[in-house]
Amino acid sequence: MLRFNKITEYAIRVIRTMYQVDGQIISSVKISEREHISLPMLMKVLRKLKQVGYIRSYRGRGDSCGGYTLSIEPKSITLKEVIEALEGKILVSNCLCGDVSGFSKQDERFHNEMNRLNQNIVQELNQKTLLEMIS
Repeated sequence: MLRFNKITEYAIRVIRTMYQVDGQIISSVKISEREHISLPMLMKVLRKLKQVGYIRSYRGRGDSCGGYTLSIEPKSITLKEVIEALEGKILVSNCLCGDVSGFSKQDERFHNEMNRLNQNIVQELNQKTLLEMIS
């Protein structure tokens, strides 16, 4: 089964919530409630999104609450870019990580077929914008 990690799925949902509030600062508690993500897990996701530059955080002062906003435009980022920013290079098989020299003909054919499948998946992800996923 090909599957992206939970952080990536949650990150896309968090971005969707931030997009829906149209530039307003939203607290982690509100995001957690809207997306049904536990606060500890959400904090991991928010740290990762901030680390890759997709969101900004704001500290609360006095009675005002801090929170988060998007620092990206979802229509200008592909799903491939999001996944690679959060998880690294997209590979459907471990056999695509190494050198093919020394492979038998049968293993080389298998590797080539897996590479073709991987390229198709990456191409599909590169054609879908983040906005298409969240709107």
